[in-house]
Amino acid sequence: MKKEKKQFIMWILLSALIALPLYIFLHESGHAIIAIIGGAENVRISILRAEMTYDLVSTPFISSLLSAAGTLFPLIIYSIAILFFRRDSKSIAHICCFYVIPMISVCSILSWIFVPIISMVSEFPSREDVSKFIYSTGWHPLWVLLLAAVLLSLMVLLITTKGIPQAFIALAKRVNSKDSVTTPQERENETRGKK
Repeated sequence: MKKEKKQFIMWILLSALIALPLYIFLHESGHAIIAIIGGAENVRISILRAEMTYDLVSTPFISSLLSAAGTLFPLIIYSIAILFFRRDSKSIAHICCFYVIPMISVCSILSWIFVPIISMVSEFPSREDVSKFIYSTGWHPLWVLLLAAVLLSLMVLLITTKGIPQAFIALAKRVNSKDSVTTPQERENETRGKK
C-alpha cells in the first residue's frame, strides 16, 4: 500500500476518533452554557457518559433552549471552523479533518428530523433532546422537522460551497490512482517491475 494511501486511511480514522469526543464535549458544553445563563449551579459535564448535570429550577423557555443548545452549539463552532478550510490544500490531514469532523455534527441534525416523524406516529422517546424540545415548546413535531431540514440544508450548502466534499473526493481519487507513487523507492520498484 502506498504511503499516501496509508496516510489517508490513518487520517480518516484519527479524524473519526477526534470527532466523537469533540462533538460530545461541544454538545454538552452547549447545554452547560444555557444552564449557566439560566442560573444553574453545580454544572458538570461528563464526556465518557455523554451527559451534563446541573441544579436548576427550569422554565419552559430555558428547557427548550437547553434541549436545542446541544445540537446548535457544535454546529455554530463547526460553521466558524469551516470558514478556515482551504480548498487548494493538498494536505491529507487538513482535508480529512475538515470532512470527517463536521459530518458528525451534520448527522446529529438527523435526529431532529427522525424523532419528530416518530413522535407523530407513536410516543416520544423520553430522555432525548428533541423530545424534550417538542414537549417544552409545545410545537407541533412537523415544525421542528421543517426547521431541522432547513438547518441541515444550510450546513450542507456551507460545506459544499467551501468545496469540502469535492476536495475529499479528489483526494480519495488521488490516493487510489495507480499513478500515485509517492516515494523515490516506490518509483524505482515500479520501474524495475516494468523491465
